[in-house]
Amino acid sequence: MRNAAWRVLVEPSRDPIAYNLNVDTALRNLLGFTMPLTAPSLAPGIKQSRFRGVPFPLDVERASLLPSRLGAVAMAAEPTVRKLNGWVPDAKELEAYLAEVRSMLTEMSDKVAAKSKLAEEYKPLYRQIVFAAGWQESCWRQYIRKGKEVTPLAPATGDVGLMQVNRNTWRGVYDVKGLGGDIAYNGNAGGEILLYYLTRYAIRKNEDKQPDGNL
Repeated sequence: MRNAAWRVLVEPSRDPIAYNLNVDTALRNLLGFTMPLTAPSLAPGIKQSRFRGVPFPLDVERASLLPSRLGAVAMAAEPTVRKLNGWVPDAKELEAYLAEVRSMLTEMSDKVAAKSKLAEEYKPLYRQIVFAAGWQESCWRQYIRKGKEVTPLAPATGDVGLMQVNRNTWRGVYDVKGLGGDIAYNGNAGGEILLYYLTRYAIRKNEDKQPDGNL
């Protein structure tokens, strides 16, 4: 608030309620999101295999148990090594794709938990929350195919990508284009948000210790 008042006084020509979509470091710090963000790596125009609407034949529990390097082995046989950014898997690629996403989410959740100094006892729970939230929101998908175009998974509500991070709610905290164009960036954003709710609310209210609970 003091910063906004200072701008009004020093920059009288500036619209005091104007906003932009730039990442606001002060806002991130206020929320406790102090880990520096890696700039999103946008990769438009990549040709991908066609998504034929085949349901994922795995549930989140089976997907989370896939060997983390299975995808790398399976993908090595492809003429061109596919990357997660822009990859819409077809039926034969699903296990390889899911293994790659699992590996990314594992690495990301470990990094976010370590940077936040989350207690060791909560780290396994946090990782499972990341797995489950990503599966519930998108079935671990960042992209879908519409006709011949590969586009981010983005319903009309403003949510986007793997973790369905809302671009309106979280503007200023995250790069809006990055949320749609980079699966790792989207996953990291979702991981930070989940940790925020876990530590600020759930753990403080002992929700993880409720009988028959399933946090």
